[in-house]
Amino acid sequence: MPLISTSRVLSRVVRPATVALIALLSACDGGPSGTGTQPHVVSIRVPSAPVTIDAGHSVQLIATPLDAAGKEVAGAKITWDVPVNAIVSVSNTGWLTGLLPGVDTVYAQSESVRAAIIAVIGPNPATQLSVSTSATVIPVPTFNGDVPRATVTAVARNKFGEIVSSAGVEWTSSNPSILPVSPAGVVTAVGPGTTEIVARLGSLTASIAITANLIPVSVTSGNTNASGTAYVRDLNIGPGATITVVGGLSMRSDGPVVLAGNLVTTNLCSEVSITSASTVTITGAIDVWCPLRIVAARGIVVSGATIRSVGGQYFSNDITLGDWDFSQGLSGAQPSDCEFTNAKMEPHVGYPATASGGNWEASCRGNVILAGSTRITAEDGMRPREGVKGAAGIVRVRATGDVIGRGGPIMFRAGNGGDALPLAISNALPLADGPQPTTESRGFDGGNVGWSAFGQAPVFVQAGRDVRSDGAATTFSFTIGRGGTGGSADAAGYPGRDATATTAAQGGGAAIAVGGNGGSVFAPQITAGGSVSGIVTLMSGGNAGNGGSATAVGGKGGAGSATLPHGGAGGMMTAIGGNGGVTAIRLGVSNPPARGGDAGGARWIGGGGGNGWNACALAGSTAGNGGVGGAITGGPGVPGAGEVSGTPVTTIRFESAANGGAGGNGPLPGVGGNGGPDTTPLGLSRELFGVSFAKGASGTACPPSLR
Repeated sequence: MPLISTSRVLSRVVRPATVALIALLSACDGGPSGTGTQPHVVSIRVPSAPVTIDAGHSVQLIATPLDAAGKEVAGAKITWDVPVNAIVSVSNTGWLTGLLPGVDTVYAQSESVRAAIIAVIGPNPATQLSVSTSATVIPVPTFNGDVPRATVTAVARNKFGEIVSSAGVEWTSSNPSILPVSPAGVVTAVGPGTTEIVARLGSLTASIAITANLIPVSVTSGNTNASGTAYVRDLNIGPGATITVVGGLSMRSDGPVVLAGNLVTTNLCSEVSITSASTVTITGAIDVWCPLRIVAARGIVVSGATIRSVGGQYFSNDITLGDWDFSQGLSGAQPSDCEFTNAKMEPHVGYPATASGGNWEASCRGNVILAGSTRITAEDGMRPREGVKGAAGIVRVRATGDVIGRGGPIMFRAGNGGDALPLAISNALPLADGPQPTTESRGFDGGNVGWSAFGQAPVFVQAGRDVRSDGAATTFSFTIGRGGTGGSADAAGYPGRDATATTAAQGGGAAIAVGGNGGSVFAPQITAGGSVSGIVTLMSGGNAGNGGSATAVGGKGGAGSATLPHGGAGGMMTAIGGNGGVTAIRLGVSNPPARGGDAGGARWIGGGGGNGWNACALAGSTAGNGGVGGAITGGPGVPGAGEVSGTPVTTIRFESAANGGAGGNGPLPGVGGNGGPDTTPLGLSRELFGVSFAKGASGTACPPSLR
């Protein structure tokens, strides 16, 4: 390296480092040395390149005092200093230590001579990263509210193996769905499994594996709140224990689930589901205000239990089964059966949570066993409305193997179809000019009980092999709900505006009212890939819903004015009653017959023509003619078919309907308007309340005093 003088300067360092010195030499006093006396220092020799070390490291600086002849001055003392100690520090013996990354100047001095050395301090970056954890195995949380956690820590080291800052480390999880990690390095168990927790610092990464294990849970007494998702190795709820669900619960178990106590909610919830890779046994009580879902891969046993829910109940040991699987009579290894013995499974009354009534369903691989006095009830449908059909809940029992009855009777009850609410809708706004718009009301149809599609019967029992009794004959008792009543419809036309000086009298607005149809009832089905044997079926119920009535109120025509004297026409009235629902149930001579729905009635009101102008009130004006009454169309609905058909409507009703307007008085009296035409079906009795279809009275001449 280049030097100030030709002499070689050696540098020693305590750790490997590149040391190069730049000498900026200054001589403050360069007087001649005397003969025979101690020579004076006139220069200090240092290397010419900067000193380069990493922060946190040290190096020995070497400086040599020289006389005028360039020879080392023996015994000359060197002192060291740094004017600003922000970047480096230097000891009395010349040990330079890097404090922070940057550039600084160090001075060596002997007598009155100083030499400057430039020090360049590197950042001392991390070159290695490692991760440790407070726990490599943590339990998955259960419904007791505990949230198991582990804390991970990152350690950064430089190329010398020394610990340096790990500020800015970022944490990620290879599977955050089961073991997420926070920015602070806190790992929370959400589900079972093993996950790599990864630390990243710049380009450096390191990871550690953490496992979340399932633990067994046993609740033997008292009340325990539960919500969210909980995982267990196995679950036992003893006879003296109650689990109260808040909001909703998804319980997942790798092992058996035994519910001998109570599982309840205090109000509406989203869903309660229990999923087991083993078996689920229920001998206690379930009372929840939301849908219930039980899935157990190795079989389900419900014995002596009462189960109530809102929104339906679903039981299965294989949720991958499709409709095709139940028609194949699957053979080979099967999981344990789904068995229901002396069980009572029903909805909470009066509060269905779904648009249609919640279904009860057991769809299982292997056999479905129905034993003792088991009772299964589906929900009633809600009241139909826009976008809601209000269909009754149905009962479906499906097995890839056999459906087996033991003892009995086994009682199945499909829900009732929802009754539609009365509907009075004006779907148009009145107009200032021209005829008034038509107002229309259409009642919603009542909810059906079942459907004609395969598998959608009110009660549907299907076996891939046989539907049979295990021993003596078993009675399957089917109670079929009734169809929902169609909604009544009321529509009222707007009255026409009276004539003005420049605008003729408006006609009254037309009204269209259509009653909703009654809900229909479809037949239950028992189907088997093999045979049906030893099963006795009893059936009751199944009446179809009645059609909704319709009432149309026509708008009255506006009255004439002095300049435009004639009255406006009455609004047209269309009233069509809803049809009665059809029932496919046939109960036989030993039972009351299943009835088709009654036809919906029809009624017409108003729709009178407007009165003509009374010219006697204004000398020189002309009397107006009365407006014609509104036309009447429509009729009652058709009764539904059944073992006994529904009741037809034989009488239709008119209330002061379709009368013509009165003619105005005047020197030349106006003519009364004609009554509106009646195009309703012939052969029906007409019930008149007040005068209807009458021609309006003609006007009279003005008294002599007003002529």
